[in-house]
Amino acid sequence: MTNYCGSANSETAIITVIELAENITSVSGDCQSGVVSEALAYPFVVEVTDGDGVPVSGVEVDWAITRAPLGATGQSLSATMTVTGLDGKAETRLTLGNKAGAYGVQAALGTEGEASTIFTATTGPSFFLKAGLYHKFSIPYQLANGNALAVLNELGPYSPSSWRLFHYEGGLYQEYPYCPVFSPGLGFWLISAQDAVIYVEGVDPGNVTVTLQPGWNQVGCPYDCAVSWEMVKEANPEVFSKGDVADVVWGYDSEKGEYVMSTHLEPWQGYWVYNYTNLPILEFVIPNPKGD
Repeated sequence: MTNYCGSANSETAIITVIELAENITSVSGDCQSGVVSEALAYPFVVEVTDGDGVPVSGVEVDWAITRAPLGATGQSLSATMTVTGLDGKAETRLTLGNKAGAYGVQAALGTEGEASTIFTATTGPSFFLKAGLYHKFSIPYQLANGNALAVLNELGPYSPSSWRLFHYEGGLYQEYPYCPVFSPGLGFWLISAQDAVIYVEGVDPGNVTVTLQPGWNQVGCPYDCAVSWEMVKEANPEVFSKGDVADVVWGYDSEKGEYVMSTHLEPWQGYWVYNYTNLPILEFVIPNPKGD
């Protein structure tokens, strides 16, 4: 909003333009990943505008760390108050604390109002979970503790109204706490009532062997890089040449709510694969693309 104040006489008219800051929006720096106890690579940048969307300079922006992993210390901001420049922008930089997990920073208009925006940063690998959508989900690492409560701690205590986790096995769905723990090569359904960033600490699992039961099976990418399905088939000629396992693998588009035929297993994603045999156990290897 722009207010006009002025006075006039027969010879001159003096008009003073007063721009009122009304909006603050994030410009860049959100959803970064960094190293514990080190500063992020890029600053958090906001833009302040008036009601017409025009950038406003000289506005105080207050910054505050609003979220950190339990027990974290050492997290800090390069500035907790900055002033917008001629372009209406202001920035600060976050140094992460000594604990792995998700950190949150709020930028708010100082004396100008209550408008604010939130930035998120994590340490290491993470997956963004969008609220209200079913995700075909897997963990691309070997974890020290694969229990769902430990892995999904950002979602809070388990409650079917907060989040749900399923794994399909033997023709039936098993829901947490009765489904398997997270392990390389297993796929799950995951849904949450809130947006969240899932962070894990793990190690490369090496070559992973997946066990299939007759019919449909949920599998996942066990690595932090994509694996070609053709590479999987080439590594298991005795399985695929006989037609024991389907040539195609099916992923899921959470945004569209539909299955998609996939050519690769992608990190953090889960997939359907079909075992045509009646063997109680059929194994095949998902080769590590790093050559481990």
